[in-house]
Amino acid sequence: MPAKGTVDAFSSMECEVVFYPSYSASFNEEFVCKVENGNTLHLKCSAELGITSCSFVESRLLFGNIPLNLTTTRSVLLKNDGKNHAYFQVINPSPLEGILIYPRENVIPVGGFVKLQISFKPTVPQKFETLLEIDVLSGKQISLRFSGVVDTPNVDISVKSFNFSGVYGGSISKLPFEIINLAKSNAKIIFDLSVFKDFKITDAQENIKENNNNFEVLLLRMIS
Repeated sequence: MPAKGTVDAFSSMECEVVFYPSYSASFNEEFVCKVENGNTLHLKCSAELGITSCSFVESRLLFGNIPLNLTTTRSVLLKNDGKNHAYFQVINPSPLEGILIYPRENVIPVGGFVKLQISFKPTVPQKFETLLEIDVLSGKQISLRFSGVVDTPNVDISVKSFNFSGVYGGSISKLPFEIINLAKSNAKIIFDLSVFKDFKITDAQENIKENNNNFEVLLLRMIS
C-alpha cells in the first residue's frame, strides 16, 4: 500500500506489502506495477512458515450412546506444541453422513489451544468409528479416532389409555402419567394434539415445549 499514487520526479515512494497468513493463503504472489506512459514493474513476494507441531489433548474421543435423529455434540482440544503459530485445516469435515466438524480451519498461537466441535445427527442405528484428520502447514498430519453407538429409541408410557369419564363443561380434568426412557441415550417425543385443542400436556418441571398444540418432550437417558 498505497495501491496507487504519484512519484515526483527524481524522488521515491515507500510502499508496504502486508501478508495475512492462513491455511488457505497463497505464499507466493507477484505484484504488477503499471506506470502510466511508462514501463511495467513486477515484484515477486514469497513467505515461509517456521516448522510447527500440533497434537490432540485427548488420545481418543468416545461419544458413548447417542440418540437417533437428534444432534449430539462433543469437543476436542488441539494444542500447539511448537515455537511458531500453527495453521491447520480439517481434511474431511464430514467423515460420516450426519457428522460436521468445525471450524474447518484456524490458527493456533504459540502455546495455545483451539477447540474443535464434532456434531453428529445420525439417521440410522449403528456403531460408528472414524477419524478426525488434521493437516498442519509446515507440520505433520495428525488424527484422532472417535467412536460411539447410535441407539434406537425405547420409550414407554405408564398407562395404556386415558379415560376421562364425564367432564363438566368449563371444568378441567387431569390424568397423571409417566413417560419412561428405557434407552441408554436421550429421546425426544412429540405429542401431536393440533386437532385436539381442548387437550394439553404439562409437567411439574416445565420441560415441555409447545408449538401449535404440538408438545415436545426431551427425555434424558437412564443412568445405570
